[in-house]
Amino acid sequence: MARFSIAESLEVGWDLAKNNFVLLLGGLVMTMVAGCVPLGFMMVISNVIGAESTVSQIFMSVGLLGAVVAASGLAMGLLKICLDLVDKRPTDFNQMFNYFPLTFSVLVAFLIFHIAVQIGTFLLVVPGIIVAIKLKFFPYFIVEDGCGPIEALQKSWDLTKGVKWQLFLFDLVLFLMNFVGTLCFGVGVFVTMVISLGAVAFVFRKLQGKSETVLPETPSPIS
Repeated sequence: MARFSIAESLEVGWDLAKNNFVLLLGGLVMTMVAGCVPLGFMMVISNVIGAESTVSQIFMSVGLLGAVVAASGLAMGLLKICLDLVDKRPTDFNQMFNYFPLTFSVLVAFLIFHIAVQIGTFLLVVPGIIVAIKLKFFPYFIVEDGCGPIEALQKSWDLTKGVKWQLFLFDLVLFLMNFVGTLCFGVGVFVTMVISLGAVAFVFRKLQGKSETVLPETPSPIS
């Protein structure tokens, strides 16, 4: 059973963020914008033609679907960039656009994930937290192995056996780190989120037993 160090994960996340900040921040911002722009555009059109009309509701639905698909596809590309960086493989911004065909699998898996977490939360909250922790890595299996929704969720469940409470502490640390980042005039959170991306990708690799250390011997320039 592979384990990981929270301190090492944060150190790796910091190192990857420091040496690839422009790449990771650009991918993160682009994903966030993609999730907002289509919906915002359709909201404007909806208000022009009347928010209560049937046509307006159709425009809103199209905007929501477009936002979800765009953000999901780009998010998969960003995850792949993070894995490439952890593996010390060449990568670039073009990866962001290579995984839109996986969007359907991601959305179906997320729907199942959401339902499972809600059921667990209904059963006294703690089971919902456990389910969320154990299934959290499903997007990585979809983007890297091309797994279907059920297979990706099952692999995540198996990967996290015996480490769910360590993962809970890890997630808590990331939450607190990002919360502190939001207090830094709202700008610091972008730094902490970039660090979190690298840290989570490293933990995924560590649990797979595929990563001993990823810290470079000499820092590379910011790319």
